[in-house]
Amino acid sequence: MNGSLVIQVVTVVILKLIASSLFLVYFSQVFYTSVLQEDPTGISKENKACSIGWKLFKGKCYDFFSQDDTWDGSQKTCAQSHSHLAVVNSKEELMFLKSRSEINNDKYFIGLTRRDGKWTWVDGTPFDPNRFSINYRIDGDCAVIGFGSLESFETVHCYGPYRCICEKNA
Repeated sequence: MNGSLVIQVVTVVILKLIASSLFLVYFSQVFYTSVLQEDPTGISKENKACSIGWKLFKGKCYDFFSQDDTWDGSQKTCAQSHSHLAVVNSKEELMFLKSRSEINNDKYFIGLTRRDGKWTWVDGTPFDPNRFSINYRIDGDCAVIGFGSLESFETVHCYGPYRCICEKNA
C-alpha cells in the first residue's frame, strides 16, 4: 500500500507543477501584452506598426525629417511617404512631438497655416485657440514647433527653411 500512496502523491505533485507552470506562462503573456497596451507615454516598446525610422505615438506614425525646406516643399516630402504634415490634436501629442524635435535643437514645420487670416490644419480642421496658443514672433503664415516654443506653436514665414514632421496612421 505504501507504493500506491507514493504514486498518488507523486502524481498530484506533478499535476500541480504542470498547472503552476501553465498559469505562470499564461500570466506572463497577459501581463506583457497589457504593459505594451497601457504605456502612459503612448510610445510602444515594439515598433511593428510603423515603417523603419518612424516613431509610434497613440496610433499614429511620425517621421522627423532633417532636411530643411519650405512649408510647401515639406508637404510634398510628406506626400512622397504617403503622409502629411503633423496635425496636433492634444497636449500629450504636442509634448511627444516637442520631446522628439528638441533633440536636435531645431524647429519643425507642422500642418498648421494661416489662409485669409484664419489658422487651419492640413486636414481642414480649424485651429482652436482654446486648446493651444500661437506665439507670434514674426508675422508669418506657417507654424513650427521645437526648440524654444514651449507649449505653443510659433509663427514663421512659409518659405522657411525648416525641418518638418510628417504624420500617418499606424
